[in-house]
Amino acid sequence: MAYHYVWTLSLFCSIVFALVALGIAAAVWSHYIDIHINDLRAVRAAMVLILLLAFTIELVSTALGTTSWWWPALCFIVDFWGGLDAILRFPAQHQGSSLCSVKQLTLQMAKAVGLPFSFRNFRPNVCIFVIAFILDVIALPLLYVMAVPLDPAKQVALDEGGDVDLVVRVWRLAQGGISTPRQHIARSVSLTRTALCAGWCRRLGSAEKANRRL
Repeated sequence: MAYHYVWTLSLFCSIVFALVALGIAAAVWSHYIDIHINDLRAVRAAMVLILLLAFTIELVSTALGTTSWWWPALCFIVDFWGGLDAILRFPAQHQGSSLCSVKQLTLQMAKAVGLPFSFRNFRPNVCIFVIAFILDVIALPLLYVMAVPLDPAKQVALDEGGDVDLVVRVWRLAQGGISTPRQHIARSVSLTRTALCAGWCRRLGSAEKANRRL
């Protein structure tokens, strides 16, 4: 009976702590957005730092043996293909039925469902689960939604052509990395040909002058 009372009290305190921490984080974040209301790039940079901090904590939880080995892999997919992709598109908005919105919702649901199963021993870590669920699964999307401008005219990607999926970005970057060496090689070959042609032209010109003198 005493153990059950302590367990219930610990769970209640964890919920209160997580909600208070979420409220403080939301207030601080709101103040930061108000200060940088005309500098959305600064807001985007701050969201990247928050995302990296969250992913680092997720890695530490596995390193300490609290969560299973597959948890960081799932978090990597959700945080980067989901979170980072949304941040890079920020502040572009999408319809609820768009592929981007469906992808984001699916990834967040996968993280929410996977979180309780990620613990090696759930019952002793139920308080950590509550805190992680509120400050990780719920807080990160909430902070993003808070940062989106209310003015529809500003709800477009900051970078031209930036409203594309992260996979497409990586693919284009890889294609650019492959094509760049090819371009260097082609340019080197072209310069070599030009130099050889110029050399042969000079030699032919010298030979013609010598024949004329004779």
